[in-house]
Amino acid sequence: MIVNKKMEKLIQQAKKYKKNNKLTISLKDLSRLFNPNFVKVFDCIIIADKNENKKYLETRFDKSIEYLSGKIAYEIWYAETRIDDYIECKISKEETILIGLMIIDIWSLKLKNIDNNSKFCIIMSYDNKWNGSVTLVYHKIRNNESLGISEDIESYNGPIGYAIV
Repeated sequence: MIVNKKMEKLIQQAKKYKKNNKLTISLKDLSRLFNPNFVKVFDCIIIADKNENKKYLETRFDKSIEYLSGKIAYEIWYAETRIDDYIECKISKEETILIGLMIIDIWSLKLKNIDNNSKFCIIMSYDNKWNGSVTLVYHKIRNNESLGISEDIESYNGPIGYAIV
């Protein structure tokens, strides 16, 4: 995983926290995060609502790509997941970071299972301004598109990290 110094510090705090504490989140909350509804729409993989069918997404695909200015933005738009939105109890930032790292491991396996020949960039960010919100997004890495994140990872204001899987 490639991280800026701020994210590295948070990850180290989370690992120390893990040694001395147990996660207090329920399995029900975790299952909703670990097992989203991944849907392959042409050569993009998105997280769709359970009630959105693939045919509907395919009919809107070209307009969505045009509106969002590309496939990376399309995948990120549909993939954006704020961990806090899925957890009903108050948890620490260390617990949230640990959950984010677990989700990265699980999503990478699920994404590779759907499209084994592709690589994906999974991005985790932490934002103090949103009550310590941890957000995850991903997109497929394509030859003709950028990585979707600056190579100068230290230039970001908040803690951020990404994994290429």
